[in-house]
Amino acid sequence: MPFIRLGDTTESVISSSYSSELSLNSGIFYRLNDDIDNYYYYQAVQVHVPVSGTYIFTSDSSLDTIGFFYDTNFDPSVPTKNLVTNDDDGGDISLQFLVEVFLEAEHPYILVVTTHGDAETGSFSISASGPAAVDFLSITPTTSQPMIMPSIVPTISSSYSSSLSTSSGIFQRVYGDSEYFYYYQAIQVTVPTSGTYTFTSDSDLDTMGYFYDPSFDPSVPTENLVTDDDDGGDIHAQFLIEAFLEAGRTYILVVTTHGESLTGSFSVSASGPDSANFLSITPTTSQPITMPLTEPSFLSSISSELSPSSLVFHRPDRDPEYNYYYQVIEILAPASGTYTFTSDSGIDTMGFFYDTSFDPSNPSANLIAEDDDGGAINLQFHIEAFLEAEHPYILVVTTHGESETGSFSISADGPASVGLRSATP
Repeated sequence: MPFIRLGDTTESVISSSYSSELSLNSGIFYRLNDDIDNYYYYQAVQVHVPVSGTYIFTSDSSLDTIGFFYDTNFDPSVPTKNLVTNDDDGGDISLQFLVEVFLEAEHPYILVVTTHGDAETGSFSISASGPAAVDFLSITPTTSQPMIMPSIVPTISSSYSSSLSTSSGIFQRVYGDSEYFYYYQAIQVTVPTSGTYTFTSDSDLDTMGYFYDPSFDPSVPTENLVTDDDDGGDIHAQFLIEAFLEAGRTYILVVTTHGESLTGSFSVSASGPDSANFLSITPTTSQPITMPLTEPSFLSSISSELSPSSLVFHRPDRDPEYNYYYQVIEILAPASGTYTFTSDSGIDTMGFFYDTSFDPSNPSANLIAEDDDGGAINLQFHIEAFLEAEHPYILVVTTHGESETGSFSISADGPASVGLRSATP
């Protein structure tokens, strides 16, 4: 038997225990310092000790328990009355309480065991240690005010699946760039029972949800907007919308995407006090919405290499003491427009773009644009420039590191096929 030495007095420590459970039949109360909308199951345990002294009470449970300790009696309808102390997670076991109090012999106390989360059930045990054995007795305390079990509304799930495609409606969504358009689907939502409903998306797309009452005009997307969400769902990049719906009233859920012009399948799940009815609709618009014109895009390419026999120059962004192999590519576009040039190579490439001509001895002359690592491929360049039809341009391909060699390819993308030809300046 363990002993505690207090000055010249040695007291034995006596252990006692009590086991029970919280169930749907347990008493309920509104826990101290908590939201009155939440209720908690509890068990009131009367405590007596034959010897005065300090006693410790600890819990052990798979539940996250809280302990409230009362002097003389406990009234569930007034949980602050007679409260001596309380604890949530002070025990050695995770999420378990530890209550330490001085108890007078033969005086009644009440230990109330409850949970951190509302309406939780499960088994628990209490261990007590002190100068004498503790007597535990489960009791049903009287209340000065009636305690009414809150009505629990069942949750009913509904679902809807569809897809966004190039034939879907388009709009310029709220918070989106006015230069971009977004495919959307408008879904009419009705419910037979008033209450709070949640709508969540599930898709490989990064979805966004907009909720309207009672109608949706794609040309005026802010009108009748109740709420919206981008990434509030439990699933990555999916929306979660919560709204109070009136029975028999019409609402519109608009499903669209975070990125412009994206297509793909999606599903929407609804949960609430009743089933939600979904119906895909084509909303009317007060103003015409025109699909932005998309110019055709043509790809061109050229492949070559930098070798020890390639020409060298002093790169315009570096000190003249460094030498870099380079290759000149003459460019001629048959149609004016914006073109992009990207590299693909096992070496770290750089691109310098010139108007009309390139002089290796004066590499800053006629320079229009340059890039190092702007391409989608790691360590590759991406240059975008407006080219005039039949006007000569020069792309100089070189490397980030000096005297590097290796093969490379250049892809050109724009409104027409581009003439690409290796040349010597």
